[in-house]
Amino acid sequence: MIFINIKIFHIFLLAGLISGIFFAVNYYQTVNPVVVEFKLQLFIPPGMENAYSKLGTAQVAQEELVLPAAGAYDVVLIGNCTLYVQTDDKLLENPRTLTVTNRGIRIIILNQTTDVTVKFIPQRRINEIPALLLILGGVVGYAVRVFKFE
Repeated sequence: MIFINIKIFHIFLLAGLISGIFFAVNYYQTVNPVVVEFKLQLFIPPGMENAYSKLGTAQVAQEELVLPAAGAYDVVLIGNCTLYVQTDDKLLENPRTLTVTNRGIRIIILNQTTDVTVKFIPQRRINEIPALLLILGGVVGYAVRVFKFE
């Protein structure tokens, strides 16, 4: 009887270990945003004079950014400005979500009146249901194998 309890303990230990690794990786992917801060500027950055004359805006800032991976991101804007995000495909104005196939993007800030923070939060890349079914199937398969060869 003690031998069976040790096997059951090993099965639960294996399930807990695999599940813990899965949830730790999934948590890491969703809570580590890419943060870009723009301080309020009182001058026009070099190379942006043409944009200033065409758009008639008082504050212009830009930054090139490389995201950690291609995929979908939630965009959170903190501050008062108009945000443009340029990808390989298009130029987006005040996007809420962003899907990139190439990691490089350009952020352009117009009409900036305060300090601005832009956060790119990765959306979940791992679908939980298939992963949980795989974990459950692996643990059940291991349990059947352990109890079959007694």
